[in-house]
Amino acid sequence: DGKEWLRKAAVGKKVRVVPEYRRTLEAREAGASGAAMPEVERTYAAVFVGDKNLAVGLIAQGFATVNTFGRSEERSAHFDELVEAETSAKERKAGLHSGRTSQLLTPSQCQDLTLPANRDRARAFLPALQRDSRVRATVLHVVHGARFKLLVPKESCIISP
Repeated sequence: DGKEWLRKAAVGKKVRVVPEYRRTLEAREAGASGAAMPEVERTYAAVFVGDKNLAVGLIAQGFATVNTFGRSEERSAHFDELVEAETSAKERKAGLHSGRTSQLLTPSQCQDLTLPANRDRARAFLPALQRDSRVRATVLHVVHGARFKLLVPKESCIISP
């Protein structure tokens, strides 16, 4: 829902990106939670369509929440506006704040058949995908014009045709 809202709000429109601050994320060693990560510096920015801040819109619709840091952490110049939008969404019980559980599949709930380790599992899914002449799917990621990842809800899998 949030991706669709953002697509309608921004695709094909002129946007203005305003860099706000930088934060250095510390290096992390490999452990039970995953692979090692080197130290990374990230730039955080606000994205506007006209005078409309897209982050405020996403939060007001209940598609996102405000990440609250300590007072000493650097944060967005629009932080108060973001918190106000989140409070409004909570009062209206919009989106994430509605208390309902989503019936939509998320990529983490599906078998990712694009990974090399899942090659045998992908072969097992092939007959089910070939059975129908049409398969409903949602584009998750576009690598380039000829390569993309699709979420197939009926089979609970992610494929790359």
